[in-house]
Amino acid sequence: MYRSHNIHQHNRDLVVTTLINNGAMHLLTTYWAAIIKEFEAQRSVITPKVNSNGELWSRYGELPHKRYIVESLQNCFNLMVVFWNGSDIKNHVTLKKIYDNLGRFLLENLEKYLHPVPDVPNHPQFKIVKSFLGTLHNLFNKYGECIDEMRALRGIDILSQYRNSGTVLMQVKSVLASAYLLQDQDKENQDNAVFELGEKDMKFMITALEDAMKSENYHSKTYGYNVEELITGISNIAAIDCNKGRLVHAGILPVYVRGMKTSEPGIQREAANGVWVLAFEEKNTQKIIEQPDLMSGRHIQCLF
Repeated sequence: MYRSHNIHQHNRDLVVTTLINNGAMHLLTTYWAAIIKEFEAQRSVITPKVNSNGELWSRYGELPHKRYIVESLQNCFNLMVVFWNGSDIKNHVTLKKIYDNLGRFLLENLEKYLHPVPDVPNHPQFKIVKSFLGTLHNLFNKYGECIDEMRALRGIDILSQYRNSGTVLMQVKSVLASAYLLQDQDKENQDNAVFELGEKDMKFMITALEDAMKSENYHSKTYGYNVEELITGISNIAAIDCNKGRLVHAGILPVYVRGMKTSEPGIQREAANGVWVLAFEEKNTQKIIEQPDLMSGRHIQCLF
C-alpha cells in the first residue's frame, strides 16, 4: 500500500506521520534488538568462524536452519522504507522526529553490525544498509541541525567504511552522506584531509551524475539520486582542495556545462556553484577557461 502511494509527497508525509505517531519507530528498534540478540546468540555455533559481522550475515543465509535470522532483516527493511522515503520530505517536524528516534540508531548499527556489505542487491543485509545510508543522507541534506552531533559520533569514519563495500550504488550513497559532515577545519587542514577521493571514487561519482543527467526527470534509477543532490554532494567533496584537481581531471567540467544548459534553475544553480568551488584551485582555472561553452555569456550569468 505504501509503495503505491509513494509518488506524491503529501501521501508520503501522511503515511510516515501516522506511523510515527503510532509507535512504528519504537517497533522498528525493538524488533531490530531482537534480531541482533539472536544474531549474537548463534555466533558460537558457526563453523568455520568468520572475521566480520558482515560475513556472518552471509554465513547465516547459507544455512537453512539459520536463514530466519537474515530473513528477519527483510521485515526491518520493509518498515525502514517508510522512514527512508519520509526523510526525503522537507517537513521539519517529521525530520526531527525521525532523527531524534533513529539518527544514532542508524549510525551505531552501521558501525557495529553491518560491515562489510555483500555485492548482492537482493540480500536483506544489502537492503538494510541501503536504507540506513539513504535515510542518513536525507537527514544530512534536509535537517542540518543533526550535522554537528553526527560528526561528533565519528559519522565520517563510520560511513566511509562503505566506500569500498557492496555495489557502486552503495559506494555512492556512502560518499554523498559522508561529504555532508565535512566542516571548515577539514577544508583548512589540507595536510590531513579526512575525505580524499581516489580515481575510482571520482569516476563513479561522475558516472552517477551523468546517468541522472540523461534521465527525463533528472533522477538516476540506477544510483537513486537526482542531479541536484549529486552535484551538491560533489561540491561538498570538492571543498577539500586535494579533490578539486582530481575531479577536473576525471571530467566533471563537461557534465557541469550540460547542467548549466538545462532549463532547470535548480540544476543550473548547483552546476554553476560546482564550477565556482573548483575554481578555487589555481591549477583548475585555465582548464575552466578552456572548457568549451563554459565561458559563454549565458553560462557566465549562471556563475553570478
